[in-house]
Amino acid sequence: MPDWVSHLLLGYFVATLLGIKNKKPVYIGVLLPDAFKIFIPLMTLLEINNTILMNFFAPYHTVVGVFLSGIIVASFFENLKTAYMGVILGAFTHLVADSFLYPWGTNIWFLWPLWQGDPGTGILWSDSFTPLFITSLLSIFAFTYRKVVESKL
Repeated sequence: MPDWVSHLLLGYFVATLLGIKNKKPVYIGVLLPDAFKIFIPLMTLLEINNTILMNFFAPYHTVVGVFLSGIIVASFFENLKTAYMGVILGAFTHLVADSFLYPWGTNIWFLWPLWQGDPGTGILWSDSFTPLFITSLLSIFAFTYRKVVESKL
């Protein structure tokens, strides 16, 4: 749970700093690479092999998967181009944020199938509340920044 909240807060921070008014596509894009986590309780109840589902959803957590799934998600919005850019922005903030996590950020193939290297830094432990704390501070800054900008208009 702290992982998704951190990703949502980071998406809010980036979208606010860029002045994006409709943040819904950004929020969907931020959660899109981890869409498979919705099915984890269902897998447990139905006793489905975890590896099968992980292999099916693994491409969503790559640049190629982000571009392809972004088209599908953006098609549900009125303005396809703006929604697609929002989804892509959100998904890329997710991928960049995950590259800082340890041990998960050090084994994600972002550029698969083009490159199977290791882009992760492994600075933050994924199960700690440190990413949530950092993104909370960034979101407070973005919220304050937005209020200051709106009050000057």
